[in-house]
Amino acid sequence: MKPIGPLMWEHRLIEQMVDLLRGEIDRITNRKTVNVILVEQAVDFFRTYADRTHHGKEEEILFRDLARKKLSPEHRAVMEDLIREHVHGRELVRKLVEAKDLTSAATPRRCLTSPASSRRSSISTLRTSRRRTSGSSSPASNTSRRPSRIECSRSSGPSTAT
Repeated sequence: MKPIGPLMWEHRLIEQMVDLLRGEIDRITNRKTVNVILVEQAVDFFRTYADRTHHGKEEEILFRDLARKKLSPEHRAVMEDLIREHVHGRELVRKLVEAKDLTSAATPRRCLTSPASSRRSSISTLRTSRRRTSGSSSPASNTSRRPSRIECSRSSGPSTAT
């Protein structure tokens, strides 16, 4: 196997996570729900696996060693483009974190368990969280609060179901 082989496998894994996020963008757009756990896990994946592990190998080993070699202008341009893509990827992850934080701040922390949950489940979740904060145990006083237009789902992990 050529040394570049494992890096290519890692690219395929990173592409799979990008595809999962594309599906989540569609769900956010169509259902007005955000799977916060999926977003948090994606951020962790990109920071830990894609950036530190994968990009670390490329930047600290591959690019470093290639920079010492006499490369054609085309190959040097490709390497410089890849370095810019790494910087751009870090910026996108930072923006993803900001968007997730804004969404989380604008909605109840305890949210829908899945994007397909009914309004009744949403109200039940809101009742539970309001009782904890207000000390009220009266269901009637807790049903008047309506969920926000964009709610976050707190499923147990990433879901590929649409």
